[in-house]
Amino acid sequence: MNLPRILTENPPEHITHFQASSNYTFLLLGDGKHLISGYTLQFLEAWIDNDMFIRIDRSNLVRGTISLK
Repeated sequence: MNLPRILTENPPEHITHFQASSNYTFLLLGDGKHLISGYTLQFLEAWIDNDMFIRIDRSNLVRGTISLK
């Protein structure tokens, strides 16, 4: 299966946050735009770099890193 079009048109570096809502996912971009995808958060999470995003709860995936001290 090919990379979903919403991710090819909006590379993960431009996405700050994924937010699940039922069977849809909102993508929040760094420039303030909000996009909606028919893909579930679980499906999109399988396609992105997990070193770049953190699943903070069942509905939100945010860009960032964890620092353990």
